[in-house]
Order: sequence, then structure tokens, then C-alpha cells
Amino acid sequence: MTRRKNQGKSKRHWTERYRASGLLIERWTNAKAAYVGFLLGQRKMTTEISRILSDGTSPETIRTMQRRWKLPKLGTKSGHFIELTPVQLSRLESQAKEIGVPPEEWARRVLVCAIEDRMYEAVTDGRFDK
Repeated sequence: MTRRKNQGKSKRHWTERYRASGLLIERWTNAKAAYVGFLLGQRKMTTEISRILSDGTSPETIRTMQRRWKLPKLGTKSGHFIELTPVQLSRLESQAKEIGVPPEEWARRVLVCAIEDRMYEAVTDGRFDK
């Protein structure tokens, strides 16, 4: 929270909230945190999120909050995204549960084996190739 410098008619960002009779401005409200989390989930880069917010929040601040919230970082080993349908996700979870590992570990194991043994064609059976 910061002290309000200008007591006049200043335009505030939609995510800001006044506290203590307008003396303090809460900059990281729940609405802003949820919006930033949503944008990160949409795979937006922190520089793009900063531009979208257009309230003076720097990309560094967004990255700091991302680290504090323990969200995966885009483009790192811990932050690769794979889109699955709900049915595919359900099957993944049930198959992972059968062998007693988390779904992420199950997928990692299958990918490691397919990559190391060059099994792309055998695994996909030409389903995705023309």
C-alpha cells in the first residue's frame, strides 16, 4: 500500500482500492492478482502483461509476484504447457494413478522414452502428420 500523494481528482486504475478514508491506495488487490494470474495462465509474457495493465506495474514486479505465488515460468523446464481435452486429461490422471505417480511425472516418463528411443512415428501412428 502507498500513501495517496494527490488528494485531487486523479484517475485511478480499476484494480486500485482506497483504504483508510482515501489515505492509502491498495495497488495489488485480489482483483489485480487474479487478473495477472489469469494472464499468466494464458501464457502471456510479463512484458505484455505490464502493457495490458498499463498502471505502471513493471515486468520485474510481475515476475517477482509469479515467483512468490510459485507459478511456473513460461519457457523454462518447469513451465512447459501441453493442451489436453478434459477426456484426455481424465485418462492421463487415471493411467498415472494406476502406477502411483503424478500425471506430470507420467507424461515426463513417456516423453523421455519417446524422445530417447526416437519413437515419434511408432507412438503417433501418423495421426498428426499428412
